[in-house]
Amino acid sequence: MGTSKKKAQLDGQRAASEVDKEIGRRLRLLRVDRNLSQQELGKVLGVSFQQIQKYEKGVNRVSAGRLVEIATKLETAPHELLGWLDKKTITPLMDDDTYKLMRVFSKLEDKYKTPIRMLITNLITLETS
Repeated sequence: MGTSKKKAQLDGQRAASEVDKEIGRRLRLLRVDRNLSQQELGKVLGVSFQQIQKYEKGVNRVSAGRLVEIATKLETAPHELLGWLDKKTITPLMDDDTYKLMRVFSKLEDKYKTPIRMLITNLITLETS
């Protein structure tokens, strides 16, 4: 067991889990979608950009209160950060390649977005037929 994991357990805190990583990933996606830097989000939340970085990597757990505060600042609902589509599951948002594609796509000029979206839709249609 790693030293930081032991320390967290001794302090009465649980180590970050896969759920924490997924919440961090969703936080990052929503922050990027809102064109906010880690520093800007940290400033409105009253924490350092390093803390935002740790949340996004799933290194530090996000408390329930902080989750609600983050959701409010990002103009979304807490269940979006949690990934709740129903009461029993947390559904993964996307894989790494999809995330990278989304980031590149979001930087494109609007005039290119529709043709690229149509191309992807046509590829999917060809693949499933």
